[in-house]
Amino acid sequence: MRTNVIRNIIILAFISLGGIIVTQVFWVKKNLDYKNEKFNDNANIATRNAINKIVIQTNMDDLYYKMEQDTTGEFNIFFSKPFPLKNFEASLYKEYKENNIKTTITYIIRDFNHTQIKKGMIDLVNPKFKPEIFEFESIVQNIELNLDKNQSILLEPDIKLLAFFSFVLLVVLGFFSYTTIVIMREKQLSKVKTDFVNNMTHEFKTPIATIGLASTVLMKEDIYKMPEKLHHYATIINEENERLKKQVESVLQSSQIESKKIKLNVTAIDMHQLIAEITKNFEPRIKEHEGNLTTKKEATDFMIKGDIVHIKNILFNLLDNGIKYANKIPQIIVHTKNEKNYFVVSIHDNGKGISNDDKKKIFDKFYRVPSGNIHDVKGFGLGLFYVKDMMEQHKGFVSLKSTVDVGSTFSLWFPIIKK
Repeated sequence: MRTNVIRNIIILAFISLGGIIVTQVFWVKKNLDYKNEKFNDNANIATRNAINKIVIQTNMDDLYYKMEQDTTGEFNIFFSKPFPLKNFEASLYKEYKENNIKTTITYIIRDFNHTQIKKGMIDLVNPKFKPEIFEFESIVQNIELNLDKNQSILLEPDIKLLAFFSFVLLVVLGFFSYTTIVIMREKQLSKVKTDFVNNMTHEFKTPIATIGLASTVLMKEDIYKMPEKLHHYATIINEENERLKKQVESVLQSSQIESKKIKLNVTAIDMHQLIAEITKNFEPRIKEHEGNLTTKKEATDFMIKGDIVHIKNILFNLLDNGIKYANKIPQIIVHTKNEKNYFVVSIHDNGKGISNDDKKKIFDKFYRVPSGNIHDVKGFGLGLFYVKDMMEQHKGFVSLKSTVDVGSTFSLWFPIIKK
């Protein structure tokens, strides 16, 4: 799938999700505004009904009032003259209950001098609340009410619907996130596979071309008269054939690793002895590059259980990388030590080093550190994938420390044989 198509799909999905979120937020806001407006209207009606009944109870024909209401839920009621007040809480409680208004009313009653003579609260949310009974003589002239407009109470009738839509939105967000991750993984996998095929084509093309060229020479009639050349070209064909064989085996081996078909032939292994054998066999290659291979054996417990063939391959891969990725004369140090219940063998090189971004992917199948268009290092990106998987199958692990332009240290952690 092309990068532009993926990007456009993700952008459209983000726009769609943004539209859903904006719509839901808008719907909640509009619903809340409507509930607020309805709440204010109902509170106004209930308060007027209650005050009207209180005024009627006074039997004062010349008593009237002015009621002010703001959007915050506050009422200020001014009476034309002082009057006797009774059944105040009961009247308000009854009217608000009948209008199904769930709130808490804080009230202040003041006299004709605007002095506070009573402060109280009417709780219409608590079903166990009982109105307080009190009376005042003809001194009351102002009542202030403050209503608690709890937003969750206002939206209580729609809370289930809101929760459902929120749940659906979360599911959609989760599905979108998962889909995006899958698409990006597939894109990365496609790129890795394309790089692998290109790299494999390059790796196979060289030996095939060499074999073809050598075969053409061998088909000449006079070549049998020159035994030295005949042997030389036959050797080239044999070496390139072995090279092709190893490349094919590495690809097949990676397939076996993924399918978990590799069976380990576990035996007791003297790691110091094995390391000595491998480093001795590696010395000619190091000398070819005028390099140096140093061994430091500090481990006191060096017996482990494992498959000697695969452990040889692991060590060979890391030593081989130390040479392949050296941008100067290779200096390789093989160091052993014991760390808790592990035998640790560290292979340090002075190569190009690995960046922090590449460290996260270096053990992935087919991954190779990018080097632009320069194809100066052979391989399919399977070596370190093999190392990591084999270490896990041996109940151990591999760690990496690396600095760009300084070098890398790969440490293999094997469980030691318990005595």
